[in-house]
Amino acid sequence: MRLIGITGSIACGKSTVSREIIRRGIPVIDGDKLSRDLTGPGGPAMREIRAVFGDRFVLPDGSMDRRAMGRLVFSNPAARERLDQVMAPYLRSAAESKIESVRASGAGLCFLDMPLLFEKGYDRYCDAVWCVWLPEDLQLARLMARDGFSREEALIRIRSVLSSDEKADLSSVIIDNSGTVEDTLQQVSDLLAVEQSRSGSSPRRRRVRESVPADAGVPPQAPPSVPDMGFQRPESSRRQPSRRKVAWQMPRWMIAALAALAAVLVLSFTAQMIMNAYLARMQQTHEAEQRAIDKKYPLYYETEIRKYAEEYNLSPSLIAAVILNESSFNPSA
Repeated sequence: MRLIGITGSIACGKSTVSREIIRRGIPVIDGDKLSRDLTGPGGPAMREIRAVFGDRFVLPDGSMDRRAMGRLVFSNPAARERLDQVMAPYLRSAAESKIESVRASGAGLCFLDMPLLFEKGYDRYCDAVWCVWLPEDLQLARLMARDGFSREEALIRIRSVLSSDEKADLSSVIIDNSGTVEDTLQQVSDLLAVEQSRSGSSPRRRRVRESVPADAGVPPQAPPSVPDMGFQRPESSRRQPSRRKVAWQMPRWMIAALAALAAVLVLSFTAQMIMNAYLARMQQTHEAEQRAIDKKYPLYYETEIRKYAEEYNLSPSLIAAVILNESSFNPSA
């Protein structure tokens, strides 16, 4: 079975492509649906999510409050990482089970639709990867219109994962979704025609070339090339190195300012170290003096001394000194 990954940044139109593939009768493993099943009422991951994040992220029906969790994880990187740690083993097991189920059904072609295909390493299961691409300004506008986010909220979500350009650079095929829906569906149709013609005989893609024994007499074969069947972004959409950055040199006044700042930092650090050493010596002296006082004026009848020292706001050592002077702690005096 030939397995094709589908990826794309948020609001780039990945669902549109997946729906068209499903409409044509080709199986699609939906990562979002797997996640919803795992976090739905009675889902396998819900017990651990409740234990880690608390009841306020669980709805009355026992499912995860996805909107509340979204607000938390997109504003708190530590919480996002913790949720990924909880969900990762459940999601990977569910995805592997689905892949094996489709393979067992005899299908020659299957698609794996995972939002974080590259980020979580699911691309290693795939023979090729299709990326649904949008320029960031159009992606931002569509996300704000679709989900009602402010510009800041939308940017946080877009920049929390690999950008659309970065995913495109890692993919085998790029589907340009910046035009009309009909344009996008036509690209999908052309790509499917090619994939269906080769799905029965194409070998699986490997991350590392398999080694051939030296005595086999056969030179190592390069992995089969994947023809570029999708839209190629124009060079203007790719990040280019800045010539001004390459030619730029730091002005002398800035070098002098940085040197002065470094000198101030060194002096401040040295002064802090000297002050810390002085305070440590003073603390040792104070402790030695206190031990000498305690030795000369031992606190016999300590309970009574502390009681009246607290009542009259006096030092226990002062009261002990007076008792020592007046009676030498002789209860009969």
